[in-house]
Formats: sequence, structure tokens, C-alpha cells
Amino acid sequence: MNHRSLRIRRTGSVGLMLVLMLALLVGTFAVSVARRASNERHHVLHHQSIMALQSAIEAVEQSGPDSDAKVRLPLDQDSNRWIMVESIGGPETKRQYQATLYHNDQPSLSIQRLARSDS
Repeated sequence: MNHRSLRIRRTGSVGLMLVLMLALLVGTFAVSVARRASNERHHVLHHQSIMALQSAIEAVEQSGPDSDAKVRLPLDQDSNRWIMVESIGGPETKRQYQATLYHNDQPSLSIQRLARSDS
């Protein structure tokens, strides 16, 4: 093997390493951007769910249900999603409302809030 072919082979190896490093850098950046977008989408959906639960509590509280009543409010009939709102607490504690988001009979996010008349 002569000196010139060895030099071309080294240059090709260095070039290949640079291309691989650049591909790794671009791939890492793409994963980072995708993860950030996914986290942002998750945050927005979580915020929307909290707002829906708060609105459900306000609606049930304004309607003045029985103290032991559970109210089921549909969110989306097609995807089988709803919110269950119930009054919790007894005479020795302040009354609270609890709203729970359900999807296909599985509970997920839940919040509690003091009843306005008791706060």
C-alpha cells in the first residue's frame, strides 16, 4: 500500500466520522424538539382537563344538588368520556366537591374544592 492510498483512506475515515457525528447531533436535536413538543401538548391537555373539572364543580354547585348526590356530566359521547361530581365531607368537616374525569369507566384526573357556601 502506498503513502497516497493510506492518506485517502484516513481522509475518508475522518469524513465518515464527521458525517456520523453530525447525524448523531441532528438526531439528538430532533428527539429533543419532539420531546419538548410532546411535553407542551401534555401540559395543555392537563390544563384543559383541570379547567373542565373546575367548570363541572361550578355547574353542579350552582344547581344546588342534594348533599349526597353524584352528578355525571358527559364530555364526549363518542369517546365515552365524562365527569363525575360529588359532594364529600360530613357535618364535622367543611363540605367539598370532588370532580373526577372518567374515560371508558376508568377514573383519571380528580380535583377537590371547598363548597363556596362553606369557604
